[in-house]
Amino acid sequence: MTEENEEGSEIAKENGITTNGNSPVSPNSPAEITSFLSCPSAERLLQLGQLRTHLQQEVDASEPQKAADVILKIGSLYSEDPETKAAVLDTIDAMLKKLLSGSTLQSYCFLSTLLVMMGLLKVKRRCSASYYVTLHEKL
Repeated sequence: MTEENEEGSEIAKENGITTNGNSPVSPNSPAEITSFLSCPSAERLLQLGQLRTHLQQEVDASEPQKAADVILKIGSLYSEDPETKAAVLDTIDAMLKKLLSGSTLQSYCFLSTLLVMMGLLKVKRRCSASYYVTLHEKL
């Protein structure tokens, strides 16, 4: 293998692409994304490389519970390591842009769900037909 091919293989691996001889083989992105979400780790997030953009397809404002869960999973990987920090923040930023660019009602539902899951908002049930959201007592 020449130095140029070795360098190309390294770049391909960094971006989540495997090589077969001299030609790149497209990764099975849905399977890799699903695998990552089932057991997220900072190392696996970095290994996704450019496939991190496919994580946006996993979130939709019409499913606020699932979207908030994915955001929290990725946010839990945050660390002071510069590479990990940048990957986590870039991924979450892209997801939030998608989630908050929809309708106001869906954006509000997503944000409310996210804040409740983070423990910053508390849902109190006052009567069977309505719910009231109040600030958590610790704030």
